[in-house]
Amino acid sequence: MSETSGTTVGIKTFLRTSKLRMCLESLTNHAWHSVIVADDGPIDAKRERMYAELAERLPLQLLRLEFDTGLGAGRNEIVRQCQTDHLLMLDDDQTVPGNIGDLSEVLDEASEIGGVSCIWIERDGLKCTACDISIDGSRLIKECRADHEIRRTTAGQRYVVFDFIPNSTMFRTACLRDQAWDPIYKIGKEHLDFYLSHKKLGKWRFAVSMDVRIGHHPEGSSKKYARFRGGKRVKVSEKYFLDKFGVTEVIEGRKFIDPQHGGKG
Repeated sequence: MSETSGTTVGIKTFLRTSKLRMCLESLTNHAWHSVIVADDGPIDAKRERMYAELAERLPLQLLRLEFDTGLGAGRNEIVRQCQTDHLLMLDDDQTVPGNIGDLSEVLDEASEIGGVSCIWIERDGLKCTACDISIDGSRLIKECRADHEIRRTTAGQRYVVFDFIPNSTMFRTACLRDQAWDPIYKIGKEHLDFYLSHKKLGKWRFAVSMDVRIGHHPEGSSKKYARFRGGKRVKVSEKYFLDKFGVTEVIEGRKFIDPQHGGKG
């Protein structure tokens, strides 16, 4: 079991009680400085019981946000409450492995890295949407180059540097205070906005560990949750993103591990 006692965990959650319980249960196998949950959904009796139970097993700090505050604002509130140098930011449908603390090795040894993510284990296999970002005229292109260098920590952990990495990331809190999330976004494009803003800032790089793999369980969400995840609100976010950065479209190319394109592992 790798060391995690100096790390805060942050989870922005909305509606998915069973998935959040699964995520929190996986965290009980580690000793954390604190676990901050930013909840902007309705908290019913079932959810209250879950929080009361898990607070006995985790150093849980619950942030009860206004309904539908959104991803950007919710994650920013977690950053404001964080008191440690490292912040592991998760989605509520993820489960952490025993070696999750190994991500800190990369941050400890590579001072330019602001955050390091994991490879995802999904029902159909491995996935990692890490890539580089470039702008060609009015097009923004997300594409993983074929010539990425595999670096190693002193302990031998392999990692690769990218512009854009998945949200299962151990960040330097200082990196997030330099550039946090745009609170305008409720859902959709907040993640790409964050990494493009960091690329424009030019201070921090990001990486993916090839040796830490986290469970990702996106299937089985409720119809109510799906309504908030899609539809008009996503289109609003997409238009806001395009206007903000002066581009007309986002081109999705090959990712680091993309089963459809036979990616690396």
